[in-house]
Amino acid sequence: MSTARQDKLKYSGINASNAMAEIDLEDMKKYKSIIKEVGLEKEVDPELIAAVISRSCRAGKALKGGWGPLRPLG
Repeated sequence: MSTARQDKLKYSGINASNAMAEIDLEDMKKYKSIIKEVGLEKEVDPELIAAVISRSCRAGKALKGGWGPLRPLG
């Protein structure tokens, strides 16, 4: 539940993951074209790339000086 606390969510698990992805959606739009380009180039589903970006740095909101958290998954 610690990651869900970033958004002051009172629940965890899949419901929290879905809510957090929805919160990140607007910020993710600025990366859409590059995500699609890299996905095509590397043969990786762009949705997977977007999910990793959302989860690891909250679509850039968790970056400090261009770097993500030391413990990105918890």
